[in-house]
Amino acid sequence: MRKLIATLLVAFLLAIVPGGFVAANTAMGDPTDAGSGGSSGSGDLGGSGGSSNVPPGGGAVGGVSTPRVMLTAFAVTPAEVVAGGTFEITFILENKSQRTRVNNLKVTVSGGDAGELLPVGGSSSTYISTIKAGGSVDRTMAFRSLPTLEERPYPMTIAIEYEDTQANAYTSTENVAVLIKQNSRATTTTPQVMPATIMVGQETSVTFSINNLGKNKLYNATVKVPDGQAVAPTERFVGNIDPGASGEVELPLMAVSEAAEPIRIEVTYEDANGAPTTTETTAQLAVMPMEQAPPMEEPMPPMEEEPQGPLNNPVILAVIGGALLAAVLIAIFVSRAARKRKRERELEGDMSYLDDDPLVPTDPS
Repeated sequence: MRKLIATLLVAFLLAIVPGGFVAANTAMGDPTDAGSGGSSGSGDLGGSGGSSNVPPGGGAVGGVSTPRVMLTAFAVTPAEVVAGGTFEITFILENKSQRTRVNNLKVTVSGGDAGELLPVGGSSSTYISTIKAGGSVDRTMAFRSLPTLEERPYPMTIAIEYEDTQANAYTSTENVAVLIKQNSRATTTTPQVMPATIMVGQETSVTFSINNLGKNKLYNATVKVPDGQAVAPTERFVGNIDPGASGEVELPLMAVSEAAEPIRIEVTYEDANGAPTTTETTAQLAVMPMEQAPPMEEPMPPMEEEPQGPLNNPVILAVIGGALLAAVLIAIFVSRAARKRKRERELEGDMSYLDDDPLVPTDPS
């Protein structure tokens, strides 16, 4: 009779307190979540990594299930984070245990290998009071990236500290990644056109440089002269340009119509993901009609020459000088000859007088 009464009493207790003995035996955890060790978690938009749950003392408690708190979603806003900019991360933590709630959660997020991603509010931790069995909680935190970062993924670690209903402490770690991008920055030098004025049908050449001012390599740089201008359309491939380097451009142009407007030149390059960027520069060129085209190079003004005449010709001057000298010599010679003949005639006259009238008279006797 006593055994029958005891059996009926136990059945009554089980009827009014369903699962009472089960709750008493599983206060330390969920018996259906048996086992321990690492598990992996993944995000929706971010990276994925391993998670670990460590019970008190560094090892599993015999006969007690470990409640798992895992990262089930991770998102970054904006999706493309630029170096030096701010961004927000949103993550969801889920209590995988179906019977045991977790309490007193401290979540710490660290960014980068050497703190390259800094929290905006000054604190990288957040607090969650409790997550019911099978429940989840989301949190959003703001970070800022350093402007000097290279373009690559940077790891972020989410460390979770929590307790079960018996104040047993556990830890869990999730690893994700945030891709930091560097904006490509490129400029061009002022295009030089030689010659800057041509006529229709002639060619000229434009030269300039593409300077990579960013921290990323520029890929597949090309230079293009669009259609619909005074010169024929043309295109040149420059190639890849390293950070801090320059790509030289030499572009021949053929004039096809008269115009005085600047020539538009398009410069296109790609980033590491193949996304193109196009910038535009202009070159000063004047295309003139054929009959009005000035010479390719402005000539030097010709030196004025004195008119050539008889008196300016050195040969003629020499002949004239020689003739004058000869005339002077002849005149002198003729004058001397005339004076000599005159003296001779005078001398002969004197002698004739002597012959007719002797100086001493002759004796008459």
